[in-house]
Amino acid sequence: MVPLAIVAQVIGSVALLTYCVDTEFTLWSIAASILYTVLFKVMHLWLGNETIEGYPKVAYYVSLLSQCVVLPSITCGLVWKHRHDFEGWLYGPHGAPERDPWRMAVFSSIAGAMMKDFWIYGDINEWFMVIHHFFSIYACCFVSNATVFQGHIALNGLQAECLSFIYNVRVLWPSNTSRAIHCIVMTLSNFCGIICTYLYCTEVEDDALLYRKALYCLISTALVAVRFAGANESLQDIRKGPGSPTWGRASRAPSPLKKTTISRR
Repeated sequence: MVPLAIVAQVIGSVALLTYCVDTEFTLWSIAASILYTVLFKVMHLWLGNETIEGYPKVAYYVSLLSQCVVLPSITCGLVWKHRHDFEGWLYGPHGAPERDPWRMAVFSSIAGAMMKDFWIYGDINEWFMVIHHFFSIYACCFVSNATVFQGHIALNGLQAECLSFIYNVRVLWPSNTSRAIHCIVMTLSNFCGIICTYLYCTEVEDDALLYRKALYCLISTALVAVRFAGANESLQDIRKGPGSPTWGRASRAPSPLKKTTISRR
């Protein structure tokens, strides 16, 4: 992609964050993206220029650090804050979303991790990745702006992002074991997402939230479909063995836009 397109992606992300949430959340997300970019640069100097199918190998390590260390740590703080009324937080009060710094930290971290990909990959950015990240950033905005079922929606998004670590494990250390674990973990994670979406759409009866139900279903359906497609490809690789065209390298969910697309989240 040309630099102008990268600038447009960043500006679009900031505009999306500002429109869907507020300026404070946007600033937190930008700060997170800067921190992740610095971490990427430092680890790149340490680990070198090795790539996987043209993409920096270090990017997968940065994602693992975010999914296995940063997000779980902040999530513990989020759950601990609501320990005295956990059930009340799960279903959430109807009204203006609570200004929860822990929740803001979690989802601005995810949004920032997505935003940083827009500039660290430069001209190897692909439109499928751009569209995927825009949807993910919008999902972060949706969760941060939730007025009901706040805990359910937050934990659903967190489990989906944190359990995506197995994708990076499969890419970095491809084997039958990592592929099998990927299939199992993604299936369980997807069913958690389906159940949460079902509860949100059936338990919330306020007609004023109908459009939010539709958006949540759209986001969940798209992400579940992509994750199931990736798990299915891992399963096919196990069945075919070394004869599979994706054996021994990063497997990827099929893209409707470009067959050589690879997701890095």
